[in-house]
Amino acid sequence: MKGDGAMTFGQELIDACLTALSAPDGVVSPLVRQVAAHLAGQMARHGGAVFRDFSVQASAPLLGKLISRPEGRAPSQLCVTDNAVSALIRVQTAYPGALAPDTSTFIGQFLLPGLPVISDEAEINHVTAFLMQNYNPSAVWAQAVLSALITVKVTPSASVHLKPEVAEALRHCLRDHLSKSPAKDRILSALTPEEISRL
Repeated sequence: MKGDGAMTFGQELIDACLTALSAPDGVVSPLVRQVAAHLAGQMARHGGAVFRDFSVQASAPLLGKLISRPEGRAPSQLCVTDNAVSALIRVQTAYPGALAPDTSTFIGQFLLPGLPVISDEAEINHVTAFLMQNYNPSAVWAQAVLSALITVKVTPSASVHLKPEVAEALRHCLRDHLSKSPAKDRILSALTPEEISRL
């Protein structure tokens, strides 16, 4: 997809992607919007410099709106939200500083409303690994991200899709950070005994 010819080759994909991401609710199905969000992330990941304007200026604001929708956590919309979160991570990774000056600011400004990512098995590992790698216990979003990572660990449908290396890293991450979190009791009180046993 890289190179000057990629933009011409990908223009139809770009147009279709933006149409699906920006369409009013009910005009396109959640599945179509999910595919469009995934595609936006892949174009950022593989497209190179020629896709920067599309990724940063066109798709990222639309992905942000998808994540922040009041209905974004509804069961029928979770896969859309999951893919939008993952796609924004790919944009920020492909074009560092384009969406936010640093990763901590990026997480706080863009990702929180879309967490946890638990429904799309193709994105669970990507988002979980990113959050673990960039977890900052002193950040204002630390409690929310820690809660999101716990939710991934204790949700059977999510944890079953974790790659072994991601699952092991998550186990260590939670052990290390949960024990030191001032919000530990508050976080654990929101879990059922069965969920706590899965930690």
